[in-house]
Amino acid sequence: MALTDTAVKNAKPDPARPSGYKKADADGLFLLVKPSGKYWRMDYRFADKRNTLALGGYPAVSLKEARKRRDDARALLAKDLDPSAQKRIDKATVKTAAANTFEAIARELHAIKAPSWSPLYALRHDGAVGGLPRPIAPRCRGRALHEESCLSISRGLRARPFLRILHCSKSKHTGGS
Repeated sequence: MALTDTAVKNAKPDPARPSGYKKADADGLFLLVKPSGKYWRMDYRFADKRNTLALGGYPAVSLKEARKRRDDARALLAKDLDPSAQKRIDKATVKTAAANTFEAIARELHAIKAPSWSPLYALRHDGAVGGLPRPIAPRCRGRALHEESCLSISRGLRARPFLRILHCSKSKHTGGS
């Protein structure tokens, strides 16, 4: 018998079972009720092994959303893909994308270069977003670092004459570098 929203809301932890208990829905989906909270899980088999996929906690994930996530996981299984492995890959992709923003790379570069700079120079460049020039920083602070955004920033830099003048005057005073 499928779960209802009312049954999910009314599920209470059982003091006799401190490890929790399951309330089954359909197609492997169940609600794990523990003293610490309610959690959506899905049991499935992949490569002749039983696995459990965490789909989120209730009430953050509703019954309808849990069923949608179960259906998505079953679609992956139909394509011979492990939903748990796919979830790990998706999480790593998001984490990598967050680490590869202009701001993150600029701050990392600033941290590497700052010890070789004078304290005043390092402080001045730390005021900008990790060493990015102030006119550029607001536009690219949270942008992901990929080819298209690099090109658009590069075009934006070339369109600003005062930055070209600054770059040219720097290169004249430093011997062309």
